[in-house]
Amino acid sequence: MNKIVLSKSEEILIDAIINKIKPFNKIVEAELRIKENELKMSAPDFQRIRKFLERNEFQQQGTASKMLDITLHSSDRLDQREELSNLRFTLKDRDIALFCQTSNFSVSSADIIFKNSLFWNEEEKKKLNIPDNESRIVHDFDYPLRLGLKYEIPYNHTKSSFDVPKSSHSSNLQINSVIEKANSTFKSLKDKYGSNLNFNKMYKSFRLKQRVTYTSKLQPNIRIDLTVIKSSKKPTLDFIDSGTMESSKSYECEFEIVNNDKFSLKEFKDLMSQVVSPVLCELQQHPIIMPSSHREICRWSFQKFYKELMISRISHKLAVCQEVQNFEKRKKLEEEITRVIETQYVDPFTRDLLKNMDRVNIDLEREIGQYKY
Repeated sequence: MNKIVLSKSEEILIDAIINKIKPFNKIVEAELRIKENELKMSAPDFQRIRKFLERNEFQQQGTASKMLDITLHSSDRLDQREELSNLRFTLKDRDIALFCQTSNFSVSSADIIFKNSLFWNEEEKKKLNIPDNESRIVHDFDYPLRLGLKYEIPYNHTKSSFDVPKSSHSSNLQINSVIEKANSTFKSLKDKYGSNLNFNKMYKSFRLKQRVTYTSKLQPNIRIDLTVIKSSKKPTLDFIDSGTMESSKSYECEFEIVNNDKFSLKEFKDLMSQVVSPVLCELQQHPIIMPSSHREICRWSFQKFYKELMISRISHKLAVCQEVQNFEKRKKLEEEITRVIETQYVDPFTRDLLKNMDRVNIDLEREIGQYKY
């Protein structure tokens, strides 16, 4: 298969997801991501994808941008369940250098968002046959791809609160609840650390990113982000102790819907067949895209074959070792017979006769296949 084809059930699910995001233009991020744990990208892979996009009428938007994402934590342990970690502060350009020197920054210099997942309601879950314990809107394809949705509520520095224009969403209880939660979390932070927020006293994790963005007139509602990332090892008070700069680079490829209200199922299918499929081929360096389930079968078959081959080789080596051991025993026996003959029979005629009898015995064993040496 050289392109991804959605099953009927996937088409129904994706169509429901697209309809879910239509009312929330620009505040709900719908993102198709290549899963790093299944298909890890390298620096050469990253460059190959860039060249592929540029060959296929995608244009880079501006120059590569540098960003530092800062996430706050209540301690030096990562816990994604705490509301505090839904706040993300992003510094750019000169503000990054200043922060690295001081481990502090002003709220006004950062782009701030509050992230939160989207969930299916009970009626939608029943209609789409979604299990009771899976309310979060996310879909893992039978390929190294995941489609996820999340709110990204921006902080309005003028109003000093999280807010979105009414034109960005229809009246919705869920979005109003998320905005209320964002403002409540930020207020708690200010109550604890002061209105100016002394970030020196807060545990922080970091993602230092260099990103290039591509768009195309053929896919006007899609943006492709290619990002080189360095991440901190654990939350720390100071940036210098986080290990961010010493960490290995990782590479991400994301396909993001940018005009939720205009996007359609047909556009998603076109994206999968015309853009995502060739990108996966570039990463795998193979013209055929193999589903994850098929790769698992191939991996299992190879492991089984390799195991059987190793068992066969080991058995053969053990048999050879046994024969060598038997040869050594026989050699020692012959040496012992020779020694006995030499010491107990002084008469040369008797010694030669006994030796010749031993050789005749060996020849007879060879004839009947018992002597292998």
